[in-house]
Amino acid sequence: MKRWPLLVALLATGCDRSEAPTDRGAAPLTCGAASTAIVQRPPRADVVTTNPADFLAGLAGQISAAERAHLDDPTSQTKRTMLASLLGARGKLFGDLDEIQRGIALLGDGDASALIERASLNQSLHRFPVARADLERARALGAPESALVSIEQELDWNEGRYDVAIAKINNPPRRTMMTVLRRARLQHDLGDQAAADRLYAEAEDLIDDTSPVPVAFLNFQRGFHAFELGRLDEASLFYREALRRLPGWITAREHLAEILVLQGRNEEALPLYEDVVARSRDPELAAALSDLYRALGRDPEPMLARARAGFEDYARRFPEAAYGHGSEFFLASGNDPARALAMREANVKLRPNGVAHAQLAEARLVIGDLAGARAAIDVALASPLASASLSWTGARVYAALGDRARAAALAQQACAQNPRASIDEPAIEP
Repeated sequence: MKRWPLLVALLATGCDRSEAPTDRGAAPLTCGAASTAIVQRPPRADVVTTNPADFLAGLAGQISAAERAHLDDPTSQTKRTMLASLLGARGKLFGDLDEIQRGIALLGDGDASALIERASLNQSLHRFPVARADLERARALGAPESALVSIEQELDWNEGRYDVAIAKINNPPRRTMMTVLRRARLQHDLGDQAAADRLYAEAEDLIDDTSPVPVAFLNFQRGFHAFELGRLDEASLFYREALRRLPGWITAREHLAEILVLQGRNEEALPLYEDVVARSRDPELAAALSDLYRALGRDPEPMLARARAGFEDYARRFPEAAYGHGSEFFLASGNDPARALAMREANVKLRPNGVAHAQLAEARLVIGDLAGARAAIDVALASPLASASLSWTGARVYAALGDRARAAALAQQACAQNPRASIDEPAIEP
């Protein structure tokens, strides 16, 4: 996701235009206006969930009790696994990588359940080979396939083994809210947005848990789906519903703030960004706030320095988790594109999928390696993925190579996938 949107022009056909481009001096073009209509079914207000304050207090109480139980019997694998699972859940909820790491350290080389839990936590930190090794050990210890499949399918997906991952996602052991939600995200990634809309609504109808977390997560996913299609009002609706279910959720608050910025409502976004930065050490949030300070005429440097220090720290301690947003920061801030390129090359080795190759193409384009950019984007474009960001990156690469027809076709695809592509993505140079 782009955190530093630029006002850009589109070199394309099939979009709103006053004149068709014929040479390098042709007039720039833009996508058509994005619709403000709500496409998805609105959130169901009749879904009952636990009061979020009570839920968070209960989670804190469970963790305290699990910590005491572990201290009383530190050799118990069951008690270590329980504490690690709770710490991991809270760490994921608040973006605390150190808490997730603490859970991993607790588990050690235990039984199949511990190995599955450790694989899940390592996967959340993008340590995919380690996670897969733990799943294989759990399988050797007799773990049922149904306990492994949800983690394994994500490992397959990240490795670009799309046929294998898609088969698993579409044929889960059980039909639950979470498995249908995953199918919805799959259809989104494959470009079938009407099917995704239907599946998101179907997932909501399968909610059978009073915890606010899965309901908030579902609404967040529906919001992100709309966001990536340029449907900002709709995305805002679902992000707000996620926050109504779980007001302290940092990720949902930050994404809502991002939409407000894109809508030009910077003063409304400011308290949201300042709140999440005060409660989280995630350097991505500090980077976004520095950008907002600059837009408001305030000094961005202290927050930018905090972001830079945070990404440096993550790169040392959680390198795999830093490859994505960390490289985005170094590339977008413009002060270390070589560092961004190195991170994206490492990311492709770790997760050789379409998204990683598109990100690598972008970094190579920035440093002027056009042949390398083409090689990377061609891998991404050959994948089954379909997104405005992917198509737009392809258009940028082919425009730089001088292939105007290919660039125009890809830009047209991007506009069809997200009418805001010409606003939110970096410029296509004529």
